[in-house]
Amino acid sequence: MVETSLDSNFDKLELYLLRNIFNVPENVKTERVLSTARPASQSDIAEEQNLDAEILQLRAELAMGRSEASMLDNHAAQLTAQLKRFDSVRDSITKFTSEPEEFRIEELLKLTDELKQSAAYCEQKLLSVHG
Repeated sequence: MVETSLDSNFDKLELYLLRNIFNVPENVKTERVLSTARPASQSDIAEEQNLDAEILQLRAELAMGRSEASMLDNHAAQLTAQLKRFDSVRDSITKFTSEPEEFRIEELLKLTDELKQSAAYCEQKLLSVHG
């Protein structure tokens, strides 16, 4: 019942729109409307081509900016992971200094190797970002 009523009302709306809104009265001369439109000049065509070229250039710049932002986000994530590794090393050093001396030498060698790897990794990443 609601669907029938809705269909009926939409049909009425459609008829109203066709008769009153989308209808061009008989006394309106369409030739006059069409004759006022001027043909595109060479300067209009050139301006449109320049605008199209500018739009293409801006799209390319936008794509490049998005690519750079993605690359920087990736580098930031890698550096954040590296920072977590440094925090882990710091925590290990703190733990190391609180342990008895016989455990310190092995732990110190292990931490030294981890720090060397981390430093090399950071140096490589910084060179790739600035290089």
